[in-house]
Amino acid sequence: MNFSGGISLPNTASSLLGGASLSSLTSQVAQLKQQVDQQVSMLAGSVMQQLIGQIQQSLAQAQQLAQQLGGGQSGAGGLPGAGGDAGGAGDVGGDGALGGIGGAGVGGAADSTGMTPQSAAGALSSYMSQNGVDPITPNQLYQLAQNPPAGTPPDVSKAAQFMLQNPDVFKAIETHDVPGADGKAGIGDMQWAAQGGADGTQGSQAPTMSDGSPVTMQSAAGAIAAYGQQNGVGTTDPNSLYQLAMNPPAGTPPDVQSAAKFMLQNPSAYQAIETADVKGADGLSSMANFQKAAQGGIADPTAGASPTATASDSSFIGGFSPQIMMSMMGMGGMGGMGGMGSLQMPKQQDDDDNA
Repeated sequence: MNFSGGISLPNTASSLLGGASLSSLTSQVAQLKQQVDQQVSMLAGSVMQQLIGQIQQSLAQAQQLAQQLGGGQSGAGGLPGAGGDAGGAGDVGGDGALGGIGGAGVGGAADSTGMTPQSAAGALSSYMSQNGVDPITPNQLYQLAQNPPAGTPPDVSKAAQFMLQNPDVFKAIETHDVPGADGKAGIGDMQWAAQGGADGTQGSQAPTMSDGSPVTMQSAAGAIAAYGQQNGVGTTDPNSLYQLAMNPPAGTPPDVQSAAKFMLQNPSAYQAIETADVKGADGLSSMANFQKAAQGGIADPTAGASPTATASDSSFIGGFSPQIMMSMMGMGGMGGMGGMGSLQMPKQQDDDDNA
């Protein structure tokens, strides 16, 4: 900059930057940023590989434990394989996913029956069409699962059991065209789900009581028996249980909803109760049977078993994003590299749907 009289001052920016041009500095900054990005990417990739390795190792241990304890039962902790067959905890590494659990994603993975929402709906819609069943209700699903007519294909029974174990999936199917959970799913509803319409539905998790304790047959029977006595209900059936679980009257205690969901998800427990006085699984149970079960007078077929594996459980890892997985490792979205710590799985939440 020149003033009159011949006085000259150096360019201020050039002086401050030590003579370097702005374009040169910008280029250097860009190169530095690129190097930093590459280092971060490499570090993230390394951490992800470590995380995947830990998860695969955990899955392998779970599979081995399940084989030792169950001899072909569903995976320990409710983690059956993506293949979905009743025997086996799932091979590590199927579908290019993190393990054999739920490569199909949320709602699309198989549960302990080996069924998915799509395959179960396909089996049921075909059965309904061939046998003139329209609509289908929880009562009929219970019969198909626990006391099927002679000649019923095994996959139809499995499909019915899947719908009972995952009432949230059945609700999504039966309400997709008409709001209001009345428990009646038409052939059109099942055909819609058979084409993948319900695959994004979150499956049902094992219910818990309000104090956080797991629901057992005895605690569920006690809650339902007390509710029946207070409300003048003498008998119940799967249709009524479905309403209590998925579309309860106003003021229904949460524990009663959880108890009803438990009975749906564990039809063998409900069958033990409803046949305690009269043999033959007709699906109708008196409250006296529930009172007997609440006092421990009926053997619990689910005692000692792992919680019923559902579609939600089986897709648990399949739907994780890298960000969620990294946050599980204590990385906080790369905001800080804090202690890696041990792998902590998120706590399961109660999935009661109070429509």
